Amino acid sequence: MVSFFAGMSELHFVKTSILCAISAGVWNALLLLGGYYLGHNWERIGFYLSTYSEAVTAGVIVFLLVIGGRKLYQSRRKNRRA
Repeated sequence: MVSFFAGMSELHFVKTSILCAISAGVWNALLLLGGYYLGHNWERIGFYLSTYSEAVTAGVIVFLLVIGGRKLYQSRRKNRRA
């Protein structure tokens, strides 16, 4: 993905390649370290994820419904004034 936008923007090839490699290395290191430290406590993390995932999902749905209802209300209100 980076190469497509880098080519369109005519970025310097060597500099972009070096920065992409550094970025990929940092992300891989973070994911490996996260897996290493979380791997020992996977059962505990799984418990918390299963416990709170339904509440978080419900919260996101309510949030999206409120935002959608608000936009619908505002658009209908705007159309009545016109």
